[in-house]
Amino acid sequence: MVKKAPKPLSVASLLLVALAIFVVTTGLALSALVGFINWQARDLQQQTESALFASLQAEFQVTYREVVSLLDNHRPTFVALHREALALVGDDLDGLEVERLHAQLRDASDTPFDIYLIGPDLTIHQTTYLADLGLDFNHPTLVDGRMLIERAARTGDVLVAPPMLELLARNFRVYTYAPIGDSGYTLQLGFIPEDVNARLAALDQDLAERTLFDINLHFLMWDEWMLPLRGHLSEADDKNLALANQYEHNRQAARRMQRAYRQDAPYQISRRPTPRYYLPVMRLSSEDQLPVILMAEITLHTDAVAEARRALVFVVAMVMLLLIGLAVIANLVLRRSIAKPLRRLSAAMEAWAPFNLQGGGQRIAELQSLAVHYNTLLNSARSTIMGLDEELQTDGLTRLASRLRTENELAVEVRRCARVQTPFSIVFIDLDYFKQVNDTHGHLVGDDVLRKAANVLSQRCRHADTLGRWGGEEFLLLCRGASRDEAAVLAEVLRQAIRQTPMLHGESITASFGVADYRPDDTVESLVERADQALYRAKNEGRDRVAVAD
Repeated sequence: MVKKAPKPLSVASLLLVALAIFVVTTGLALSALVGFINWQARDLQQQTESALFASLQAEFQVTYREVVSLLDNHRPTFVALHREALALVGDDLDGLEVERLHAQLRDASDTPFDIYLIGPDLTIHQTTYLADLGLDFNHPTLVDGRMLIERAARTGDVLVAPPMLELLARNFRVYTYAPIGDSGYTLQLGFIPEDVNARLAALDQDLAERTLFDINLHFLMWDEWMLPLRGHLSEADDKNLALANQYEHNRQAARRMQRAYRQDAPYQISRRPTPRYYLPVMRLSSEDQLPVILMAEITLHTDAVAEARRALVFVVAMVMLLLIGLAVIANLVLRRSIAKPLRRLSAAMEAWAPFNLQGGGQRIAELQSLAVHYNTLLNSARSTIMGLDEELQTDGLTRLASRLRTENELAVEVRRCARVQTPFSIVFIDLDYFKQVNDTHGHLVGDDVLRKAANVLSQRCRHADTLGRWGGEEFLLLCRGASRDEAAVLAEVLRQAIRQTPMLHGESITASFGVADYRPDDTVESLVERADQALYRAKNEGRDRVAVAD
């Protein structure tokens, strides 16, 4: 005997039952009123906090602009003094003593400074600031200094870093870097601008006197670790060990600060006993340097939301005692019949998985219909997406990477090279006189030539390379890890392969190649433009050749 399935109920029927239960209680009106008052209190708190945060951000930014203005006035003096130091050092590293050099330069600067001699191993060999003696720039916390040392070695000129907080002395310093000839050594000067430190100390003192909140300033270093403005270390501490401890102990707080900076809004750390936030103030480093972000940790002394909530606790408790029994029953019915199936359906949608309706949801006609329609649409969408993805990623004629895929991979490589300095080159390939092939032999023959050329090129490319059809008779080859010269050698191999392979009624054709490599300031457009210009030059010089961008 087949058991007769129960007749499904509609969502409207269940909601009417739930509504009848709640209507008999006058406490709902009071609960709504309590919720409204609580919401108003929270909204008032948020508005107050937003106004406070905006005021603090503006105050910090004004101060920093004043600091930048002061540093701009100092910059020519710092650079001139560094060049004078280089001139005094000359090529005589054996006789270099930083104390004697400091004495020779002391009268030439109104700003106190220290001198550092950094060896090829990126450690400080000599310095007038003994706390930094032996400091190793290979440590993760000093990656900015290491980058400036390497950049100064490449440019051969004096580089000026943004102001940085000295971990032990707790003052701000401006460091300049320049190589000493071709010796591999770097001369670093650390200036202590007293007017800048006085301005920042005044700001810190002013913040300490605020009564509505406590505030501490931190520096978020390269999205990885946090350096507090106030510290308990002294110049007697081992700096390498101090840096390591700061790096390890503050990384979790740094991740929270990073989240606040990325969302460009205050990030709440805690609400109890008093609200505490991380507030992003501004980026201190330039765009071509590792990010150094000024962050503020703010602890408010009052919480209007908590005070309003405590005032309403007694009233709400009395009402909730009356409603708790009915609320539990209504919650169980709605959760088992509607909420639970809907949550399972939502999870299935997020995972793109089929949905099987179970439990009390089987009695609801709307849920049954929704499950059937969802599963039907899911199957249809999967089939459609699979076909579209294949069509978008692959060129239909040559079966090479499509232009869309090639452009996407090129953009990824350019961004990667901007972060990690590894060689990368591209090669533009254009079949010579291809229009004449189409005009003389027809487009079907031209398509066959394109397929054969694509096959020859793909067979001789490296495994790590990507070969895509750029358009018409043009191809683009992405040479990962290849320098310009290596890419040119590969292009020559491809050119000879095209020339030696019969493609048109037993005869071969020729192709022209344009090679360009990635440079630090390149964008996708500039890199493609230089390769295209090289290809144009190869065409003008007689075709069937490889041209390399300057």
